[in-house]
Amino acid sequence: MALMLVAQPWQLPPMFIHRAPMHLTGIPDERVRRVRLPDSGENASCTQFSIEQDIGGPDTGSVLWSGSLVLSAALRAHATSLGLAGASVIELGTGLGLVASVARCLGASTVLATDGDASILPFCERNLARNQGDADGAAAVARLWWGDAPAARRLGQFDLIVGADVVYASDSVLGHGAREASFAGLLCTYWLLAHENTTIVMTYKNRNQLEARFFELSRLHFEVGRLPQIAIPGVPESREVELHWLKRRPRSADEPAPYCV
Repeated sequence: MALMLVAQPWQLPPMFIHRAPMHLTGIPDERVRRVRLPDSGENASCTQFSIEQDIGGPDTGSVLWSGSLVLSAALRAHATSLGLAGASVIELGTGLGLVASVARCLGASTVLATDGDASILPFCERNLARNQGDADGAAAVARLWWGDAPAARRLGQFDLIVGADVVYASDSVLGHGAREASFAGLLCTYWLLAHENTTIVMTYKNRNQLEARFFELSRLHFEVGRLPQIAIPGVPESREVELHWLKRRPRSADEPAPYCV
């Protein structure tokens, strides 16, 4: 399924007809990004979203990255098979909240958008509010650090867990051991938020061998698979963004939660 930005001049008010400067993602640096999802005939009302960005903000979640666009397109493409209608959904690393907004529009009963950076949460709240439309599902925003087992347990379990660009590793930022610990923290959080029938869907862009360690760790206690890639016209790097799904492997009731310290 394709996804494209609203870029045709005849579809925009005159005030929006301009050539915006480009962010390092290759996507226009606009304070408010207009995103259009193609009408597939199902959930036809869930086609247009308006996302406020924090241009030049200090956090990586302050602009709309390709991974969020690809994950949004994937939710539309697989809404039925993922059982989105009536599902409880949590997004990890929500950033600006596009994916959470799409999930609610597609019929999720409850959506919780979480991020570890408190400074980005007000943007997410405003974007959820501006994209509420006729959606009936409840939506909330919360701060959540991956690997905080008590916090994850307090949130409960969800039918669908989503995350865009949640695996990123660079030895120039953190050492190898610290990054591997962050992978374990994410997998711990995945495990605690999931019940036996939960599906986890995430986007990932292959950058280096260190990141591959995340999938080595995940296969110890999760089933892991791939969804078809989605190339989005006009969105740089979308052809390089992979879609992965995970499901918890069965375990005995007295077995401690893996990955969690």
